[in-house]
Amino acid sequence: MTQKTGKKLPRWFFAAIALGLLVLAIYFPLLQGKVPFLAYVVNGFPAWTGFTPSTEIYPVANIGDLVTQFYPYRSFAANSIRHGTLPLWNPYLLSGVTFVGNCLSAMFYPPNVLYYLIPLPAAWTAALALRLFLAAMFMWLFLKSIGTTPAGSIFGAIVFSCCGFMTIWQGQTMADASIWLPLIFYSIHRLHLDMSGRSAALIAFSYAMPVLAGMPETALYATIAGTAWFLLLWVFPSSKDRGSFDPRFMALYMGSGILAIGLAAIQIIPTLEWLKELGHVLTFTWPPNKLSHVLAFVSRDILRNPNSAGIDIPEAAAYIGMTSLLLLPVAAFHAGRKYAAFFCAMVVISVGVVYGFEPFRWVSLQIPIIKAIKNGRLVLLASFGIATLAAMGLSALEQEREEAPLRRRKVQFILVFLSFLISFLLVYELRLMTVLRVEFMRRASFSRALLILGFILIALRIWGRFPRRLFPWAACSVAAFDLVTFSYGSAGFSDPREVFPKAPVFEFLKQKEKPP
Repeated sequence: MTQKTGKKLPRWFFAAIALGLLVLAIYFPLLQGKVPFLAYVVNGFPAWTGFTPSTEIYPVANIGDLVTQFYPYRSFAANSIRHGTLPLWNPYLLSGVTFVGNCLSAMFYPPNVLYYLIPLPAAWTAALALRLFLAAMFMWLFLKSIGTTPAGSIFGAIVFSCCGFMTIWQGQTMADASIWLPLIFYSIHRLHLDMSGRSAALIAFSYAMPVLAGMPETALYATIAGTAWFLLLWVFPSSKDRGSFDPRFMALYMGSGILAIGLAAIQIIPTLEWLKELGHVLTFTWPPNKLSHVLAFVSRDILRNPNSAGIDIPEAAAYIGMTSLLLLPVAAFHAGRKYAAFFCAMVVISVGVVYGFEPFRWVSLQIPIIKAIKNGRLVLLASFGIATLAAMGLSALEQEREEAPLRRRKVQFILVFLSFLISFLLVYELRLMTVLRVEFMRRASFSRALLILGFILIALRIWGRFPRRLFPWAACSVAAFDLVTFSYGSAGFSDPREVFPKAPVFEFLKQKEKPP
């Protein structure tokens, strides 16, 4: 008599649960009816000066655009759609300006449908939570496709979705556009393995989303990075039965690019017309970030601008988790060395351009359009690369057998120790630059404690003193604690009734408004 066995649940189901819990931990006050919005920032404007919100007031980074642009944009679009009008024109700004032509309006970005269906505070809350979840799931999907272990995929998803760049830009089009980067890489890798129309369509969709999200510069950087990834797979294919320079792979990729332009044309065309009317020319050259801002990779303080060490927030925010920096060099021992080399180059080039290292700075200044885009935004690619390498490093240690050669273990330990030493010196310099005492979990000393904890954990695993099965999940737990405590509360939480409450001056003007 045979025993019936239940159907095994797919891996994505467990990943969705784990990453869903991550979202819940970061946005836990939502269960209490709170909205991720700094309501007291509104008090800085004369119309609301007399209003006193119940929200606790604490230092905040320079994220005022959430109040002055993005939340009002979503409100205006939602009200117009509900009244059966497509908001082509915004009469409330200056003497009237285009609305749909302004890419920041993100009128046609699919997730923004939430604003047209449910009340604004609820839609704003759901959109931020959904953004974090999608960023994590897309990263998990990509990492799984290139051969990282389940724990490695979860680790990388946590790091990417909660890193400094993604955290500080939440609620803005920058983060909305950035979440699609791992899906772009996944879809190209999928096309490489399965040259079908469905795979090509997924590439087109993933390329179009950053444009529709309202951030052209992020879309451009994602397109360049994705094309470089395609070239790697085209020139150095993974499959032994497929040669280099496969014309079909190239044709499908080019076709997906054309389709992506068609999908995003609904936003591209009005934006180009608007820019033409402005007479805007991309001639200004943005300076690189200050070299001292490289300390942002180990700085947890993102609640003030500049932060306690003089780092500009949000522009320079780049925290990536202390354990990630330690696992980064171990990616060299992962089976996918070709991928490790690619992402190592991505990190080096991105960091070089962001902080003005030569020759990367000089090369970027020779490229039209690129030279006129803010260099600091390449922190996104650096964070993506580090998260990928760290996931590969964790997978390599997880798969390392107990009988691994002593020489191999020594090399791994030396690489991790060098990474620890560099990170420790960065934290030490961060401590020297800190000029004011901040919250306990935002201090340089807390970064140092997390760094030491991660080093002990990894060193024990390398020397076979930590159980093989427990190590990956212990590493994921440390990363989750590190990045959840870092991300939590960065956008504040407020009562929905205190988000742009009624202001006497506006109520007075409404009474004086003449009927149409």
